[in-house]
Amino acid sequence: MASGTAAATVATTGLMAGVGVGGAAMMDMGMLGSAFSAYSSIQQGNAQSDMFNYQAEVTQQQNDLATYDRLQKADRLMSSQTAQFGAMGTEFAGGSAQDVVARTASDAQFDIFNDTFTSTTNQGALRTSAKSARQTGRTNAAASLLDFGTKAGSILA
Repeated sequence: MASGTAAATVATTGLMAGVGVGGAAMMDMGMLGSAFSAYSSIQQGNAQSDMFNYQAEVTQQQNDLATYDRLQKADRLMSSQTAQFGAMGTEFAGGSAQDVVARTASDAQFDIFNDTFTSTTNQGALRTSAKSARQTGRTNAAASLLDFGTKAGSILA
């Protein structure tokens, strides 16, 4: 067992020949620091990605609520218009009364379409940002590991 440990020590010191004990310790600390930095970069990218995805879901929920509100308001307005025309004795079938209510419905549908389009566009941008944040975290992690490799190479050279 002792000879195996000695062989491992010789192999390790053979790699670090010319670096010295302090250099080997610095290499180990640098490797740990780079690994931690890489892990942190990935975690940060994942956290940002999760936040962007959450914001996209909230945007969808807000759009759903706004759509429901617009439909309710349009329904109340059209009911009120129909009741007012009826109270005035205006014939509803065909003519300007029906045109007014139809225009109200059309305006409500346009507003809902506009809100949905804006919401969908915002959700797409947020989901793209989520993917970008995750990729940035991975890229930064790789850069951290490559930076360690470059420094280690210059120490060993």
